[in-house]
Amino acid sequence: MSDLYSQWLETGLSAGLPMISADTCAKIAAVATVFNNERMLDGKFAADVGYIQKRFRILGSEIPDPDFACRVKAYVESAEKYGAEHRDVVPWAAELCRSRYGFKLFW
Repeated sequence: MSDLYSQWLETGLSAGLPMISADTCAKIAAVATVFNNERMLDGKFAADVGYIQKRFRILGSEIPDPDFACRVKAYVESAEKYGAEHRDVVPWAAELCRSRYGFKLFW
């Protein structure tokens, strides 16, 4: 499944098709920035992060997409603020990881 899914993402990149919405990509990037979960290292989450890095040019010395960077920053700030105030995972991040990847985030 993971290889086929990765190939599907790569095909979309090659064709210039957005396989994941920009907003969902920003949420995934924010989750990867704020939270640490061993389930993020492989499988669908890792494939999505690789896709996001290529699509929005956040690999190496490339200049990232400025609109995407602003969107990710807003989600990162939202997650960090919520976590500091509630000592819990922001609901949108918890739901994203549960529904899309099947794992639970912890603060």
